Amino acid sequence: LLTEFGNKQEAIVDYSVVLQTTPNNLTALYERASLHIDSGYKQDAISDLNKILSINPRHSIALYKRGNVKDSIGDIYGAIKDYTDALKTNKGQASIYNNRGIILASIGDIQGAIKDFTDAINLNPRYSEALNNRGTAYAKLNQHSAALKDYSQALESSPNYATALSNRGISQEALGNMTDACQDWGSAAQLGHRDSAAWHSQQCKN
Repeated sequence: LLTEFGNKQEAIVDYSVVLQTTPNNLTALYERASLHIDSGYKQDAISDLNKILSINPRHSIALYKRGNVKDSIGDIYGAIKDYTDALKTNKGQASIYNNRGIILASIGDIQGAIKDFTDAINLNPRYSEALNNRGTAYAKLNQHSAALKDYSQALESSPNYATALSNRGISQEALGNMTDACQDWGSAAQLGHRDSAAWHSQQCKN
């Protein structure tokens, strides 16, 4: 109940009391780790997740969550390993593929990223973030027609997805479709996307 009212610190204390008497309580460890993450205590969260994984090394949710925390603190290779280990026991969670794909793209493994985004999309064809991310990966390979298709599919699921609108505008520009590019940037700008507003102002006729 404490967490419902946003009193995270008191909830952390309560879970700590539980763990004093039952130190291997996986539920309490996981909930406290989640509260640590929400409160910005990332190393404390990793400590709790490490404890869970020492008890159950195949706990895919703990691996996934630890991967997210490691990514957020710059331990990208540790994050990749955690995501990969999580997928060994849970191949059905699209967000694991998507998050690993984001990191792979950031280190230049574009083909590996595309494969992960595709696996995420196969699990959830309306996963707009994964569609946008795959589109961006295709765009990095100058495959803008494929990128356009993904951005458009992302926007079918999430019509107000400003980043996908902006990215589609970039691919439209690369393909010489400035009218369509300006329309996408204008729509993204209306949704608060600042880069799109600047591009629209600089490159498009009012």
